[in-house]
Amino acid sequence: FSNVCENAPAFTLSGGLPTEGDYSGPGVVDNIFDPSSVGAGTYSITYTYSEGACSGSDSKDIIVLAKPTVELSFTIDNYCEDAEAITLSGGSPADGDYLFEGSLVTIFDPQAVGPGNYDIKYSYVNDEGCSDTAQSTLIVNPLPVVSFDPIPAVCQNSGIVSITQGQPSGGGGTGVYSGSPNIDADGNFNTNTAEGIYNLVYTYTDINGCISFAEQSVEVIREPQAPTDISVSISEYCINLKPEEITLACEGLDDDYFWYENDFAGVAIGSTKTLTITAPAVTTTYLARSETSCGNSDALSITVTVLPNPTAAFNATDVCDGNSVQFNDASFDNNDVITDWNWDFGDGNASTDQSPEHLFTGFGVQNIQLIVTNASGCVDTLQQTVEVFDNPSAAFNLTTVCEGTASEFFSTSSAPASAIFFAPFFR
Repeated sequence: FSNVCENAPAFTLSGGLPTEGDYSGPGVVDNIFDPSSVGAGTYSITYTYSEGACSGSDSKDIIVLAKPTVELSFTIDNYCEDAEAITLSGGSPADGDYLFEGSLVTIFDPQAVGPGNYDIKYSYVNDEGCSDTAQSTLIVNPLPVVSFDPIPAVCQNSGIVSITQGQPSGGGGTGVYSGSPNIDADGNFNTNTAEGIYNLVYTYTDINGCISFAEQSVEVIREPQAPTDISVSISEYCINLKPEEITLACEGLDDDYFWYENDFAGVAIGSTKTLTITAPAVTTTYLARSETSCGNSDALSITVTVLPNPTAAFNATDVCDGNSVQFNDASFDNNDVITDWNWDFGDGNASTDQSPEHLFTGFGVQNIQLIVTNASGCVDTLQQTVEVFDNPSAAFNLTTVCEGTASEFFSTSSAPASAIFFAPFFR
């Protein structure tokens, strides 16, 4: 018999003559010898042949060789899917072969195979030609799925803001924040820094030691900066000289400033450093301030003063031709002092007296204009009429009669334009 290894498969014994005999001995069943059932050692196998009542036998030894003791133990059996390729080791005795999915290999690449459990075999053949195989599993773990949600803008100098948008957190793993000296590992962001965009990193290490990260940015918004100067193109005018538009302007560090009328109760009328608007008809104060999501700055204000006009008024009595007309000024100004009176009598004559007297050279309706000016230069104009009546010329005729007889009187009076009314008077 040839030597066999103890882990060899069972086989049918042969070699006995004449044939058709029977084998017996340790590990033999129905002429089949199973080395694994007896283990390593030397075993006597007997061959017996019978013919009729006669029989004979012979015995030979068969040597069962011990299989080698093969082990496979990996120092590290867990890898992350982004790990570099590794050279396989850990098989004993040395100088055996590693097999993965039926192929001889020396390298195992987690990135190439991806997450999963992979059986690695180690095969060794000893000097006597006996072999055995050991098997161990390498685990490739998936990388954790890490997200970093958008972070709302934060206000400058608002203290410590807790950043919690990095996920996952907990779950047996550890997440840490980094990327800026303004943030600690726990996500505490210090806003006491310059305005701008800060890039942050959230790194998560799971229970298998696999690491992934995500990036996000946070904007630090500057505190609103108060305007440093404010101006207006026209700051004072009379209502009768009101311009179509005025232009408001302010200076400051911020790009935009919000404008309001009189107070902040209403909506802003504009949000630029320079703002052109319809000129107000009444005195109005304009306020400008910076507004951001971080609050409002202090404000500057400027007032546009609209000066009211004086009210022109006068009275005069109609007169008969040849009589002077007395013009009595009744103008008034509740806010200022009237300083100038300019009369136009409509006949080419004028006066700057407050209450002048004027003699018209003819009769008729006279168009009078009075312009009054106050100390601020605001004016008002009034036009009204005064009538100079034409004088009648009285005359009459009568008949001469005897005493006791009525006399007739015939008026021959006349007037240039007016109707004549008679009022006889006898004496």
